[in-house]
Amino acid sequence: MSRNITIEDLFCSIGRGGLVVAEKMTDQTLVHVDAVVSGASCGCRCPGCGGALIAKKGSERVSHFAHASGFNPECPGAGETVLHRL
Repeated sequence: MSRNITIEDLFCSIGRGGLVVAEKMTDQTLVHVDAVVSGASCGCRCPGCGGALIAKKGSERVSHFAHASGFNPECPGAGETVLHRL
């Protein structure tokens, strides 16, 4: 499913700590979490640090990406990095 990325998506990424926009490993395009499959097979990486991401899509929380290696305090600016790339 294709989805346009909005400015609100980018600020959501910055403000709440959960990424909703990531970079596809295959072609470096930006993709919204709603447009990928759930889990590590989403094939995405963090636009801020380049680390592998997991798409977390469930019914209890808002869908988002998380670093596969766990919380990464070294990567606070992924949303801002995406904003600069647009």
